[in-house]
Amino acid sequence: MLIEELREQNKLIDLFCTLAEIPSPSLQEEKVIEWLGKYCKENSLEYRLDNYQNVLIKIPATDTTK
Repeated sequence: MLIEELREQNKLIDLFCTLAEIPSPSLQEEKVIEWLGKYCKENSLEYRLDNYQNVLIKIPATDTTK
């Protein structure tokens, strides 16, 4: 199976591949940070950056029984 087919069939694989395609050498992760911020805004996800520029994303639980 080609990677294009996997990406079409699986959102998580597509998301991973998209992130892996963004050039982000050590200490130059700005483009990834920007992309994640845009993704979170487009998908109504709460996020913030910590003091080290780590992106912290809060994803609500989908199982309300626990």
